[in-house]
Amino acid sequence: MAMSLVTIVILLTSTAAAAYDLSFLASGCDIRGTFVDDLTGLNPTVSYCLGRAFAKKLGPYKTILLGRDPRTHGEVLTKSFCSGFLDENSLATTPSSHVKITGLATTPSVFHSCLTGFVDGGVMITASHLPKDRNGLKIFTKDGPLSVKERDDLLKEAGRIMDDCDLDGTHIGEGIENVNFMSVYVSFLVDFVNERVGEKGLAGLKILVNSGGGSGYFLVDVLEQCGADVSSSINLSPNGSFPKGPPNPENKKMVKETIEACEREKNVDLAIMLDTDGDRVGFITPSSTGEYVPLNRNRFVAVMTAILANSRPEGEETAYVVTDSVTSTGLEKFVNGLPGMRMIRFKKGYMNVINEAKRLCKEEGKAAELAIETSGHSAFRANNWMDDGTYSAVVVVCELAKRGGRVNDMIAGLEEASFEEELR
Repeated sequence: MAMSLVTIVILLTSTAAAAYDLSFLASGCDIRGTFVDDLTGLNPTVSYCLGRAFAKKLGPYKTILLGRDPRTHGEVLTKSFCSGFLDENSLATTPSSHVKITGLATTPSVFHSCLTGFVDGGVMITASHLPKDRNGLKIFTKDGPLSVKERDDLLKEAGRIMDDCDLDGTHIGEGIENVNFMSVYVSFLVDFVNERVGEKGLAGLKILVNSGGGSGYFLVDVLEQCGADVSSSINLSPNGSFPKGPPNPENKKMVKETIEACEREKNVDLAIMLDTDGDRVGFITPSSTGEYVPLNRNRFVAVMTAILANSRPEGEETAYVVTDSVTSTGLEKFVNGLPGMRMIRFKKGYMNVINEAKRLCKEEGKAAELAIETSGHSAFRANNWMDDGTYSAVVVVCELAKRGGRVNDMIAGLEEASFEEELR
């Protein structure tokens, strides 16, 4: 692809001499804050310094990819991070470091760019389901997302850079290449579907996608290439103003809107709801009485586990599913009743369950195959522990294509509480 030289100018104003404390931007294992013009939140100055800090962490001669969700301030944060990354390498006299920008993207696709060796590091500019005035960064290497310690170290280094560098000047970054990595990720998912059900193996299925104005709209392209009818899909145009609220498959309004769309269209075999950056998913499915009902929370975990159990050859060693702490006793009974499956609860937080699954494999020799939360986060060992709502969506669609019927038929034995509400 042709290289385009882009000049990015960031004006940084000097302030107090004390080192900047950016720890307030820590959120889980991510970086998140309110987009503001001053240093009380996340702004282009902070993003620039984070870019320089990440360049120091990766070292010389490295390439990174940046993607973003549709938030209106995502582009300026992307450009300022790129400028910092390239400036740091220029200051360190280490040429050949390189930045690729893919524009609108999903978090899983950015991680995928690292796993495939396309780049050395990936940065997704997103605040997921948070309000439109928030933004953030999810940062990856080939080893996965930055750990909490790595994230904290990055924030500390960025704070030192803000204190030490000449903040009263102009910083210029050059050598940014615009790429379309989302097309690569679409091909990855299409190939996955073709391997499971054959080319055009989704023909005859009517799938409704509700991406809520977020980055997950590309999933309709995957499903359509594989033969599905996606004509009933809604909210596919990216809109960072989020007029209906940020996409969130747990949100009751998004669930209600999706059910109503299914009822209008009729004969929808499955509806898929994605969050803003495509790493969480929820479903709507027809019930045995003809109503459309949510397939989320404990039902979501049960379906993904049942599909995993169906895919394992008879006689294989016990497979473990690590869930968050709010799963029900009925779910535990269901999972443990599946052939060769066992459920392990762990503390809430999608990276907590993923890291525990990895630990079980490495330290205890257990075949942990799935880390999953009731919130819609899910990561399969077979998919390099990538937290990916779009991957889980095509897993479910492929199972539906193979089995026929309704998705919730797979969890007919799940004992459910008469009332369920999670307080946060």
